[in-house]
Amino acid sequence: MNSSWGRQVRAIVGKELRTELRSKHGLFTAGLFGFLTVIAMVFASYAEKPSPSVAAGMLCVALVFSAVVTLPRTMIVEDEQGTFEVLQLLAEPSAAYFGKALTNCVQMVFASFVLGGVFIAMVEIPVARPVVFVLGLLTLALALAGGTSFCGALVIGATNRWMLAGVVALPLLVPVVFLGVIALRSGLGVGFESAGSESLVALAGYALVTLAAGPQLIALVWRND
Repeated sequence: MNSSWGRQVRAIVGKELRTELRSKHGLFTAGLFGFLTVIAMVFASYAEKPSPSVAAGMLCVALVFSAVVTLPRTMIVEDEQGTFEVLQLLAEPSAAYFGKALTNCVQMVFASFVLGGVFIAMVEIPVARPVVFVLGLLTLALALAGGTSFCGALVIGATNRWMLAGVVALPLLVPVVFLGVIALRSGLGVGFESAGSESLVALAGYALVTLAAGPQLIALVWRND
C-alpha cells in the first residue's frame, strides 16, 4: 500500500512538472505577478530607501500575493477542466493532494529565491545574516505552498472558487506572514538572531503540518463530495 501510494505521488508530481514545463503557466503567472509587485514596491520607496524591517515586510507581502494568486490553480484547474473525477479514479485522494502540494512547493521555492534576489538587488539592502535570510525564504515558501494548496483543495466544487480560495487563505496565512516577516527581518540584521531562528522553526513546523495532515483531511473532504 505504501509503495503504491508513493508511486501515485511520484506520478502526480511528474505529470504536474511536465505540464508546467510545457505550458509554464504557473511559473509565468507567479513570476510576472511577483515581479510587478516588487517593481511597484521599489518605485514606491524610490525617494527614500526602506529600512530592513520595512523591506522584509514588503518582500513577504509580494511572496504572499504571488502564492495566493497562483498556487491554488494547481488544485482548482482539475475541477475547471472536468478531470477531477478522473484524478480520483487514478490515484488516492491523499496521494493526489500530496503530489500537487509538492509541485506547488517546487514552484514557490523557485519563485521566492528569484523574487527575493531581485528585490534585494533593487532596494540595495545588505543581507547581514545570509543563512537566516536564505532559510527564511525557503521555509516561508514551503509554508505558503502548504497553506495555499490546502485552501485550493478545500474549494473544489464550489462556485466562485478562485475568490473563495483567497478568502479561506486569509486566516490560515496570517501566522505565516507574521513569522515570515520576523525571519526575513532577522536575516537583514534587525533584532536578535534567536528570534529569527525561532521563526524559522515555526515556519518549518507549519509547512510540515500542512503537508502531513493536509492529505488526510482532504481525503475525507473529497470522499464526501
